[in-house]
Amino acid sequence: MPGEPEAAGLVRAAVARVTGADAGAGDGPDATGSAPGGDFDSDSGGASARFLDALADRLAIGAASVVAVLDPGCVVLGGEVGLAGGEALAARVAQRLRRMAPLPAQVRPSPWAARRYCAAPC
Repeated sequence: MPGEPEAAGLVRAAVARVTGADAGAGDGPDATGSAPGGDFDSDSGGASARFLDALADRLAIGAASVVAVLDPGCVVLGGEVGLAGGEALAARVAQRLRRMAPLPAQVRPSPWAARRYCAAPC
């Protein structure tokens, strides 16, 4: 997507590979001359799934700490990466969070891009 942070573009491309959906991140080369999705464009889903699993591992570690202290009941994956990862990333984080956190919490992707609602440039 135009103006999307690089990390969000990588997550969107990985989710598209894993789910078989169209990434929607553009069809041509980006400003660097690389194809959208980088190395994910040539993989059949294996590298993309490993990337999403590694990202979910890291997000779950942080979320487990918050859940243990605050007991929020629901963790929202916000910002551009949470929006790009959608339900595919949220499900992976939820699976890991169930094993790590002492208290139950749902995990949901944010329906809004952070940039659209920040008062200052995000």
